[in-house]
Amino acid sequence: VSLEVLGTRPRKAKHQHLSQETKALIAKRGRLKHKSPISKEASEEYTKLNKCVKKSVREDDQRWADRLAGELENAAKVGNQRDVWQRIKQISGKAKKKVIGVRDLGGKLISDPDAQRKRWEEHFSGLLNPTNNTGVNLDDPRP
Repeated sequence: VSLEVLGTRPRKAKHQHLSQETKALIAKRGRLKHKSPISKEASEEYTKLNKCVKKSVREDDQRWADRLAGELENAAKVGNQRDVWQRIKQISGKAKKKVIGVRDLGGKLISDPDAQRKRWEEHFSGLLNPTNNTGVNLDDPRP
């Protein structure tokens, strides 16, 4: 039902910073790769084209990084901190999630997700439902 109402989410373009020439080289390389008769000449041509694609992508990446660095410097000069941090985030890439290990009561690392979830349940039930080892009645209203 929600798919009918909301539709699908548009995908981000993968190679936003690549030039049209590079994209054309990539398409040509793809067509050459999927040719059925693989001869020595075709293999050599593919290797040559692959080197050109890699070089072109490196150059496009460098131009993209230089352009973003210039935008970052201009935003910093003007004092626009929001743009500064957006550019830094864009250059540094996606933040990776840290994998935090869960250990059992003996100190051994738990790798199974179900066992980790059970261990978290044990941990929080112990925090939220503490045992009374002092012998004092906590429900007694007297001081």
